[in-house]
Amino acid sequence: MAPLVGTIGSLQAMEAIKLLSGYGTPASEKSSSTMP
Repeated sequence: MAPLVGTIGSLQAMEAIKLLSGYGTPASEKSSSTMP
């Protein structure tokens, strides 16, 4: 359970850094509804 929590926390931290820095595309913009 602990490794899963750590992984999810790391992913959330990376997304927050992307949003704050304006670097890359946030995962929220990569939804399945926009894919062909």
